[in-house]
Amino acid sequence: MKASEQKKLNLEVETADESAEVFIIDGRFTVVARGIGLRNTFSLSPGIYTVKVRVGFESREEHVVLLNKSEKVQFSRIHFPSPAPLADTGKTHEYHIDAAASESKRVHVNKGSGSSIFVFVRDWTPQEKSAARGKPNSKPQRGLKLLDAQGKVLVDLERESLSDKKGDPWAACNVQLNPGIYRLALELASGDLIEQTIVASKGWQTQVFLLQRSYGENCSDCRADLLGASILLSKSGFNPDDPHKRLVEAARLGLVNTRQVLPGDAINRILNGKFENPMLGIFGAHLLLADKQIKLDVLSIVVANLRRLLGENQHPDVEALAHRLGTSKTSYIFEHPPMLRRSWWQIVEATIDKQGLVPLNSMAARCAERIWGEEPWLQWMTPAQLKPEHSVFDVAMAFEPGIGREAINLHLRQLDLQGGNAFELALEEPPARPEGMAKNLVVKKKRSLRGGKGEKEAKTKSISLDVPTPKARKRKPKTRLNKSDLRMMVKSSGLPRANVQVLFDRYEQYKAASEAETPLDIKVKGE
Repeated sequence: MKASEQKKLNLEVETADESAEVFIIDGRFTVVARGIGLRNTFSLSPGIYTVKVRVGFESREEHVVLLNKSEKVQFSRIHFPSPAPLADTGKTHEYHIDAAASESKRVHVNKGSGSSIFVFVRDWTPQEKSAARGKPNSKPQRGLKLLDAQGKVLVDLERESLSDKKGDPWAACNVQLNPGIYRLALELASGDLIEQTIVASKGWQTQVFLLQRSYGENCSDCRADLLGASILLSKSGFNPDDPHKRLVEAARLGLVNTRQVLPGDAINRILNGKFENPMLGIFGAHLLLADKQIKLDVLSIVVANLRRLLGENQHPDVEALAHRLGTSKTSYIFEHPPMLRRSWWQIVEATIDKQGLVPLNSMAARCAERIWGEEPWLQWMTPAQLKPEHSVFDVAMAFEPGIGREAINLHLRQLDLQGGNAFELALEEPPARPEGMAKNLVVKKKRSLRGGKGEKEAKTKSISLDVPTPKARKRKPKTRLNKSDLRMMVKSSGLPRANVQVLFDRYEQYKAASEAETPLDIKVKGE
C-alpha cells in the first residue's frame, strides 16, 4: 500500500503557551506540519516523528511513534529568557520579580504628570557560570540617562535609580512626566552614546526592562543591553503574572527572528481591533504586514484602535502604520524617530511620495545616518568625537561644499612632487577672501633643510589655495532623479528622501568641480 493510501492518524499536541510554535518532523528530518498555540491536531501517516516546540529562543523536543492509534503529547511551560522578570520565564529571580512589581508603583523622580517611564535594569548570572565570570555588575544602571526630545538630560538614571546590590543586583527608577517623546541614552566606557526613542503615552506607564551585556573585553565594559530591551505598557504598574505580557514578549522575539508567533485567536483580536495592550497591536501589525496577512481595510481598524488607546498623532509607531493606508490618513511629521526599526522602514518608504515627512534638519534625519544594532528597536550611535583625521576634502567641505576631492588632491600632489615634501593641514581661519573667490584653504608645508653639517632648522611655508566660487565655474545642469531611481536609492540606503537628495546634490557638485576646466589658482606666500 502506498504511503498516500495509508490510514491517517491524529497527533494532538498541547502546550502551555499560546505563542508556542509547533513543528512536526519526520524520519527524514523534514518538517511535514507546523502550528501555533495551545492545542494543535495534525493528521499524519503512521510513522516515527519528532515534535519540536519553540517559544522565543528556547525549544523542547519529544519523539512520538504513530502505529495503530492516535497519540497525544503535552509540553509544560517553556521558560524562555526575557529582560522583563515575568513569571515562568528564564533569567530571573523571585527578588527581581518582587522588586519590579513594587517599584513600578512608586514614583522615584517627578518631572511632570499624565504618564510615566519605568526603567528596571538588572544583572543575572547562572550559578554554574558565576565563579568563572566573577562578580556581577554591581551597578547595572551605569551610563544610563533619560533625555528629553531635544537631547537634554532629564534624569541621570545611574545616580537617581533605587538599587540593590545583593545577589544579582538590580536598579529601578519610575519617572513621572508629561506625555511625549523621550530618549533613553547609554554612555559606553569609550564615551560613545547609544540612544533610542521612548514614547510616554497619556494614562500609560512605559516599562523598559534591561539585562546586561558586554560592550568590550573588560568587566567595566558591561552595560545595559539596549538591543535586547523589553518594552511594555501598563496602566497599573508591572504585573509579572499577566499572560498578555508574555504574549507581547513572544511577539517581540518574533520580530527579531521574522517569525509569525501569534496564534489564530490573537491574530483575530488584532485584525478586529479587539485588544487592550497597545504593544501587542503594534508588534502584531508588523508581524502580519511581514507575512502579508493583513489588508488595508483591516489595518485601518488596527490603527484606529491604537489611536484610541494612545492618542491620535501622538505615537510615531502608530502613525508609521497609518502611512500604509496612504499619506492622506495622517498629518504626522516625523521630527523624531519611532521606537521600532520596522516603523522606520515604513516611514522611509513613505518619504518617496512625501519628502517633507522627515524634515532634513530634524532629529529623525540626523539619526538616519547613524543607525546602530539590529531588530526590533531603532537605535543610533553618536561617537564620542570625530576620530578620523581631517583630510583636505573635509576642510574643503567646511569652507565650500562645491570643491571636489580630486581637484584639490591633484594640486597638492603637484606641489608635493615639486618640493619633495608632504603637507600638513592647518585648520586656520584664512584671511579675508577676495571678491569672487571662496575662502582660502591654508596648508602648511614643512621642509627640513639639510647641509653638509647635518640637519638645519625646519622652516614652514604657508601655501594658499584660492578657489573660485561655484558661480565662476561652468557647470552642467543638475541631473534630476526620476521616481524609479529615487525609490531604489531610498530603499537601498535606508535614508529618507530629503537625505538622499542632499547626498545626490553633493555628488553632482563634486563631479562638476572635478570635471571643471578652470584650475585652482595656487599662490605661495613668503616664508
